[in-house]
Amino acid sequence: MKKITFLLLASIILLASNCKKDKSAATLPTSTNVTEDKEQIEQNLSDVVNCMRSFQSGHFMESTVNFLGLTNGESTQDIWVEKLLENLFEEEDFSYLDTENKFILAKHTGTYHYNAGNKSWTKYDNETAKAIFKFPSSPSASSNDMTIIVGAYTDSKASFDGDLLNVPKSGSVELFKNNKEIAHVKLSNFSWEAVDAELSIPTNIDASIMLHPHTYKLSLNRETGTSFKAAINMTSTAGCGYELAGTLNLTNDNISKLEEEDIEELLLTFKQGFFEVKFQIDVNGLWALNDDPSVSELNSKMNTTVHYFNQHIGNIEFYTKPSGETGMQIRYKDNSTEDMEEAYMEKFFDEMDNMFLDVTGGV
Repeated sequence: MKKITFLLLASIILLASNCKKDKSAATLPTSTNVTEDKEQIEQNLSDVVNCMRSFQSGHFMESTVNFLGLTNGESTQDIWVEKLLENLFEEEDFSYLDTENKFILAKHTGTYHYNAGNKSWTKYDNETAKAIFKFPSSPSASSNDMTIIVGAYTDSKASFDGDLLNVPKSGSVELFKNNKEIAHVKLSNFSWEAVDAELSIPTNIDASIMLHPHTYKLSLNRETGTSFKAAINMTSTAGCGYELAGTLNLTNDNISKLEEEDIEELLLTFKQGFFEVKFQIDVNGLWALNDDPSVSELNSKMNTTVHYFNQHIGNIEFYTKPSGETGMQIRYKDNSTEDMEEAYMEKFFDEMDNMFLDVTGGV
């Protein structure tokens, strides 16, 4: 079942994750044929690769590889990184966490400078609202060209396993190299609702994650007692992006007693430019199937449609391969079909794997 789910989601993402393009109403096609639809999917995948290539060559990834000394998925500077962090934490007292049961930013505000000569940190009490850390980007850096700023932190109480904990509500962590922002995590409204003394659930999230050149806006809202909506919007200075919106519907609002069969349905919509993929899964019905469902049973519980310029160009569905294995195929509007892995996914994942070889070491 896990492999089936992966194949479905991977197929949808591949079709959906293209770079945004501007086209005037005059260029919108009134109709397309299957050959043109296939060309658009191929172009879409090429756009994905180019978009990820901009991330791979962006300042955040470049700085991460340089800081860790990554080669073929292995860090060549792990000892240096560990010592840098160990020496920092030796300067700070976190013993209050055991009694306060919360992080208190005010106990750590100030500016911390790393001294490469004696491998130590010096703290200056010149900040009252932020904790600022300045350190080198690599063992060979001649100055503290990296800066992390932690600020605007607040928390709220939430219950977990009978314990009342203080969890983040808002705050920010920003990363700079040579005074240029290359990454951030900003949380503006993280709200929790107590279900009972044992459990709290998030009911609202507004967050921004920036990994140069891409920025991700995340949101989550509990619309009703039984309905949750979430969205991710990715934009980039490289000119690409996508939107993902989802709705999770439950059969009842008794969250503390929630079982697999209480999840009614999941709706997802991926949209990039003029491409759109709509995904609907009858979760309740899927869990009711036996351990070895047929492809017809699976397809009766899932519906995935692909659209281009508001035109339906195909469906993604399960099918049985000649080998007897379950695979994913796209059924075009002329009823012809192609295996998703052979037609699109294999080449795509090979390109992605090769692009991030230094980080992943190959998978």
